[in-house]
Amino acid sequence: MIGVLMLLAAQAVPARVELPSTPKARSEAQRYGFCIADNSPEKASTTLRQDFRTASYKASMKVLNDNNRDCFRYRGRMRVSTLLIAGAMAERLLWRSGADTIGKRLAIAAGRPSVPTFAPSDVAAMCVVRSDPDGVSRLFATAPGTEDEVKVITPLRALIGRCTNQSSEGNDEGLRAILATAADRSAAALNAGKTSCDDAQGQSRWRRGRGGA
Repeated sequence: MIGVLMLLAAQAVPARVELPSTPKARSEAQRYGFCIADNSPEKASTTLRQDFRTASYKASMKVLNDNNRDCFRYRGRMRVSTLLIAGAMAERLLWRSGADTIGKRLAIAAGRPSVPTFAPSDVAAMCVVRSDPDGVSRLFATAPGTEDEVKVITPLRALIGRCTNQSSEGNDEGLRAILATAADRSAAALNAGKTSCDDAQGQSRWRRGRGGA
C-alpha cells in the first residue's frame, strides 16, 4: 500500500515518471536535486514546505527545474520522479544546516508538536522520522543503492510498517525520498520556532528599554 502511495506522490520532471533503480541512476537524480538546493536554497526550502498535492507546489517545482537546467549534465531529458528530486533537495537542505546535527535536530523536533502532513504516505514518513531520528539521520549519510543504505533502511522499513499497521512494499528510493521530505519539514520547524522566539524576546527587550511601555 505504501509503495503505491509513493508512486502516486510522484509527479514527472521534466516530463515522464520513472523511479530509477540502478545505483548510477539514483546517484544522478540525487546529484541533480543537490545542485538545485545549492543553487536555489531559499526557493527550494519554500517549495518543500508546501502541500505537494497542490498546483502551487507543482508549479514551484517546475520553476526550480527550469531555472536550474544547468544542473543536468547530459543532453536530452532526465527520466525521473519529482519525488526523488524533492527528496534529494530535502537531504541537501538538511546537510546545509549542519550535517553533524541532523539527528539532534530531528530528535528535538520529535519532542515538539508535529508539523502538518499531506497524505497517508507522508503521515507514515513523519511517524518514522519522529520515532527514530538517529536512524533517519544515518540513512542520509549513506550513498544511494549501496549495501550501507540497505542495512540502515531495513529497520526503518519495518518501523513504517508499525506506524501504518501495514506492510511496506515500496522501493528504497521512494522510501528514502518521503523520509527526507518529512525530515526536512520537521527540522525546518525548529528554525521557524526559533525565529518566532527571537522576535518575541526582541520585542520584550524593546519594551523594557522603553520603561515597560
